[in-house]
Amino acid sequence: MEIKNNIVIDKVSKDLIVLRYNDTLTRYFKALWQIPEGVMYNAHLFN
Repeated sequence: MEIKNNIVIDKVSKDLIVLRYNDTLTRYFKALWQIPEGVMYNAHLFN
């Protein structure tokens, strides 16, 4: 696992990589609901 600038890169298996971004600046979900802890965005890359 590699962490740099709020981005986590995790090689789960030979063919699967998970990317995560921890967004601590976004304070509202859909501009309505407060989320003080921020948002985590995820992406899965299959080879």
